[in-house]
Amino acid sequence: SGAGRRASDQSLSNPENLIPLRQIQITDPLPQPWGRVINSKFQYVASKFAENYVGYFSTTYLFSPNRSDSSILNFPGKGLLYIWQVPLLLLGIIFLFKDKSKASLFIFALLLITPLPAALSRDYMHSGRSQALLLPLTIITGLGLAYLFSLIKDKRFSWFLAGCLTWFVIWSLIGRTDDYFFHTFNKQLGGLNQGYKEI
Repeated sequence: SGAGRRASDQSLSNPENLIPLRQIQITDPLPQPWGRVINSKFQYVASKFAENYVGYFSTTYLFSPNRSDSSILNFPGKGLLYIWQVPLLLLGIIFLFKDKSKASLFIFALLLITPLPAALSRDYMHSGRSQALLLPLTIITGLGLAYLFSLIKDKRFSWFLAGCLTWFVIWSLIGRTDDYFFHTFNKQLGGLNQGYKEI
C-alpha cells in the first residue's frame, strides 16, 4: 500500500508496463520460442532502463524545453539547467577526473547513482523523479567555476569574466522569476489539463 504500491505501478517490470513487449513478441516474425527468448522480459526491461538512464544525462533533458514529462516541476518552455552552465559543467568534470580525491570520487559517484531510481520507472526523463540529479550537477558547476578562475592568471581578465558571469546569472534569474510570476501560471500543464491558477 501507499508509496510501495506507487513504486510498483511505475516500475518498468510491472505487467501493465510490459504491454509494448507483448506486442513485439506477437508481431515478431521469428519462430517461437526464439521470438520470446530474444524479446524477453529481461532484455526489454534492461534496454528500457539503459535508455532511461542515458536520457537523464542528455542535452535534451537538461537544457531543452522539450522534455517528455508534464510534471508540475517543469517550467513550460525552459530547460532544467541554463545553457551558460555547459562550459562550467565540462570544466567541473575535467576537475573531478584530475583531482582524484575521495571527495571528487564521492561527487562523481553521486552523479552516477542519483538517476537510478528514476531510470527504473516507466516515465522517460521525468524531472520530478530525478530531482536528486540536480544536486551533483550544481556542485560540479560550482567546481567548474572555481577551476576556471584557478586557470586564469590575469586579474583584469578574471574580473571581466566574473562580471560577465554575474550578468548571465542575474539575467537568467530575472527571466526565470518573470516566467514564474507572470507566465507559468497561465499555461496549460500537459497531463493536468489545467493551469496552476485553476488548480
